[in-house]
Amino acid sequence: YLRDGYLDIDVRPRVERAGNAATVTYKVEEGVRATTRVVIRGLPVDPDLPPARVREQIPLADGAPFSYAVYDASKESLMRVVEDAGYAHAKLETTVYADRSKREAVITLDYDPGPKCVFGQVTITGVDGALAEAVRNRLAFHPGQRYSTRAIAQSQRALYALGRFGTVQVQPSQDEKREVAVIVSITEGARRTVELGGGFGIDPLAYEVRGRAGYTITGWPFDLDTATVQLRPAYALFRDGNTYEPRMRAIARIERQDVFWTYSTGETEVGYNY
Repeated sequence: YLRDGYLDIDVRPRVERAGNAATVTYKVEEGVRATTRVVIRGLPVDPDLPPARVREQIPLADGAPFSYAVYDASKESLMRVVEDAGYAHAKLETTVYADRSKREAVITLDYDPGPKCVFGQVTITGVDGALAEAVRNRLAFHPGQRYSTRAIAQSQRALYALGRFGTVQVQPSQDEKREVAVIVSITEGARRTVELGGGFGIDPLAYEVRGRAGYTITGWPFDLDTATVQLRPAYALFRDGNTYEPRMRAIARIERQDVFWTYSTGETEVGYNY
């Protein structure tokens, strides 16, 4: 009840026993539900960070019924909106206190924003050469740009989407400096994949028993290339019951990332059917 703003809640239990059984009855007088008021302190005067943008992160209007769960769920976004405005080292202390005389739950946000920051030096570890350049081209920030956690998250998604890495960590420095250095740590995923399979097919002319084998290697023949070979053998029995026929399909494919520009893909494929 308190978490939902019933500050004058009164709960009185009563126990009635009959042999080995006990009946517990609660009498609840919830009173009037408290309304919400938000107080924001410590924000800098900055057009990139108007107080209204911070206030809208808590989806409880002033005067609306209070809900602690809604307030608690908004804490992460209350920090993120300030960090996205460039305050990489911002700190936030939040408190909720009950003003029973006014029947209000007052949410107080005390910010210590620190200096407004920009991205500094970017260091890439775990890959080199053309692959490191592909990583750098997918970063949504560059040195001198205003700091933003949104740019860091966007960069991490773009690197995973490349499909080459097992883990990607984009870590800003914890040093409280105006220029925030970033370390991009990459671990490549498995370079080789083997696929095996089989099946059975029916068409108007024949029955088929089919096999399938595939081999894929990334980073060959060059860093941004992926080479694939597939073999699909089959053996067919024609429906006349007397004719058998071996069949084969072979495919070789090379796919290259960033063939003309970042995010462009080129593909070359050769196939043979018997």
